[in-house]
Formats: sequence, C-alpha cells, structure tokens
Amino acid sequence: MPGDTKTGFTASRICEGENKRAERSVKKMEHDEQHGKSPEYVAKIICKQIKRKKPPLRVSVGGLSKFEVFLAKTLPVRFVNFVVSKIYG
Repeated sequence: MPGDTKTGFTASRICEGENKRAERSVKKMEHDEQHGKSPEYVAKIICKQIKRKKPPLRVSVGGLSKFEVFLAKTLPVRFVNFVVSKIYG
C-alpha cells in the first residue's frame, strides 16, 4: 500500500467536468502526492518485504496511509468513510 507517492502520475492526471467537490478532492490528493514519499523510498520498502521469510500480507508506506489503515482496523467502516470524506471532501 504505497500511499501518497511523488511520481509523474500527478502531472499527467486529466480532470474533466465541473464538479467543485471533485475538484477540491483531486487538488488535495495532488498536494498529498507531491509531498509524499519518493518512488525510491517505496521501492526500498517493497524490496525489504520481498526479502523477508514471512512477509506480511499488507504493508503501508507513509504517515497518512498508516493512519488510514489503523482506522480501518479499529473503527467501524462508516466512521472510517466519514473521516476519509472529511480529509478529501
């Protein structure tokens, strides 16, 4: 689960339509991506997990991603969806 990773994907994203809520959400995602971990850092984490004898099923990279995974494990789905909607809505 690479979370927000700073790649060229953000600059290549094409947004069509005029939905103010969607525009704000995408703008927040783009900000998070551009301030996210480098692809090299994410690759190091992946390589480290590949070399483990018994790697975990999922590994999250980055603070916000780890926070979201923690919420999903400990709180009801409706509440997690509410929190994510507040972050990106």
